[in-house]
Amino acid sequence: MTQKELHIFYFTGRGESIATKVASLSQHSFIYSKEELIKAGGLKKKVASLFRNNPKTGRAMVFVSATGIAVRVIAPNLKDKATDPAVVVVDDHANFAISLVSGHLGGANELALEIGRITGATPIITTATDIAGLPCIEDLSKRFSFTIEDTRKIKLYNAAILRGEKIRVVDGNKERLASMKGAFAPVKDACLSSPFLFRQKVKTGPDADDLTVIVSTMIHPAGATKKSLLLRPKEFVVGMGCRKGVTIKEVREAFDKTLEEYGISPLSVANFATTEIKSEEKGLLGFARQAGLEIDFIDSQGLWKASEGRVPNKVVIDRTGLPGVAEEAALASSGAKKLWIKKRKFKRVTIAAARIPFTKRPSTS
Repeated sequence: MTQKELHIFYFTGRGESIATKVASLSQHSFIYSKEELIKAGGLKKKVASLFRNNPKTGRAMVFVSATGIAVRVIAPNLKDKATDPAVVVVDDHANFAISLVSGHLGGANELALEIGRITGATPIITTATDIAGLPCIEDLSKRFSFTIEDTRKIKLYNAAILRGEKIRVVDGNKERLASMKGAFAPVKDACLSSPFLFRQKVKTGPDADDLTVIVSTMIHPAGATKKSLLLRPKEFVVGMGCRKGVTIKEVREAFDKTLEEYGISPLSVANFATTEIKSEEKGLLGFARQAGLEIDFIDSQGLWKASEGRVPNKVVIDRTGLPGVAEEAALASSGAKKLWIKKRKFKRVTIAAARIPFTKRPSTS
């Protein structure tokens, strides 16, 4: 079952039963009939609103209709593969499920396969690497929950894969490197070799400018060139403490300064963490919303457990009854045994960070 929001449109009686089946693929499904669309201001208006502010968890649209209807209504809203939601079209006889937009990053290919499984429709997938039976950059990114820093380079790398060129994938994390190799060394067609060469270090020398994928949390990883494609693993939990009434601007400045000082890319932050006492603090909530990240609110028991073996903050204990907030929340949320960034104090904000153990990092596998 997908965690994506599914927004399903149908226009015929036969299409309604198909829409109902498709809705079973997600707990976050919304079905729209003609009448409901009229109430929402029409199909065009509804679709345009869904394209805006596509959530980090991902959103998908399924049209139980002719392909032309879907194409005409989504065309004015299309921007790029990094932000466009997945779009799949199913005819109202469930003969075909067509992955139309955002096949890889948005997950339309996978959704078309799932729709085919539950409706009997034949999935239609036209992305070049899939047809060739080869993995692509987006596959690597999705499997290990990496964020692609510059999606404009995807075409360059996937084109090289289709030409039969080798792409170096460099990652200093031995465990993750082994996991990637195990996941992507095999290919669908046994006659084909993997397009990826997994290495721990960036190659230097005459061919150092060859296409290289670098998995790194560092803003400027060693050996990166203009051609390098940077993949950002979600490795860090940022713990935050703050005074009552703190502003979004204050939180943002503390966050930006801390990550810049330690050379960590903001794209490598998995989530924020703080005490549940701050669950209604507007400055924290607003910043998290702008950053597109969730806040893990830790209860007092979790904070005290994370503080075991550490010297509690007497000032914080006197004020809140807690051993501390930023450091303890980062440890509790990440599952780490030690801090990566010890508490840094700003005027009304404290920041700390812990690195999530590899086995606990998010994965879509």
